[in-house]
Amino acid sequence: MKRIWAPQLTGTTMVFGVPVSITKWMVAGRRCGIVVVFGGWRMNEVNGSSESEEMSGATPRKVKGSVDEVGGRTNEARLTESRNEDILSRFLQLKYKDPKYLRDIILNYVLAGKDPIGLTMSWFIYLLCKHPQVQEKVAKDIKEATEVKEEIKNIVDFAAYVSEGALKKMQYLHAALTETIRLYPALPLDPKICFSDDVLPDGYHVKKGDVVAYLPYAMGRMEFIWGDDAHEYKPKRWLDENGNFHPENPFKFTAFQAGPRTCLGRDFAYMQMKIFSSILLGCFVFKLSDVNRIPRYKTSINLHIDGPLDIRVFKRFG
Repeated sequence: MKRIWAPQLTGTTMVFGVPVSITKWMVAGRRCGIVVVFGGWRMNEVNGSSESEEMSGATPRKVKGSVDEVGGRTNEARLTESRNEDILSRFLQLKYKDPKYLRDIILNYVLAGKDPIGLTMSWFIYLLCKHPQVQEKVAKDIKEATEVKEEIKNIVDFAAYVSEGALKKMQYLHAALTETIRLYPALPLDPKICFSDDVLPDGYHVKKGDVVAYLPYAMGRMEFIWGDDAHEYKPKRWLDENGNFHPENPFKFTAFQAGPRTCLGRDFAYMQMKIFSSILLGCFVFKLSDVNRIPRYKTSINLHIDGPLDIRVFKRFG
């Protein structure tokens, strides 16, 4: 198996942070028994590769080691009455400590718990600033779900009302987040490698080793899929006549993939985003520092905003 570095890709046309010719390089290289390396990422052989097999087994082993190590530290801390504030230590302080459950939680963080949530929240705040009427509807939804009746003086007071039950009631917030993901999916392009010869529904033949990529970014803006208002930010498209969130077919809304490859961290990601959003929007109003600035995309696998998102923040209380 040979490997080559493809610096030529840095000069190709970029679409959503991904070279348009990337799949051609990957397919050509795969058929020639070559691994194409680009932008610091190496596309490894996936069939029978000792390297990929080693990696697939290494992650669970490392996670188990981390759980055991932190578990030991937590027991020591309990004896010394000191506390760790990392997420795993917090879970270990609970009564339910099934090792497999804890490993699954950490895998969620390792595989899908950082960049997708952070960049989605950035786009979410940006869209709310561009659509202040939606921002106020989200804030109202949060206030009604948390049932805050007393005067709130600080963030800690408000956060105490953000319970799991309250999060489930935030239907409009859920719709607003989903509409953000439709327009700005964390993974704008998603390639898959074919393990065997197959025929696509339209009759197109694909060979073993071919790369078939779909673009959630482009699909989320196609009018024949979403209607004439596909480019507009409309959270209400996700709500039924009773104001409850109504999910779309995952093969239409592809940001979290579909079928057996559905993102394992989807519900966890939504929970985190709703917690962050409810506290932020329940306590603050956000406005763009420069209303005329249009964010640019950062060249990356994920759909990051290039540079900081400059905003002004105003308290809702006090």
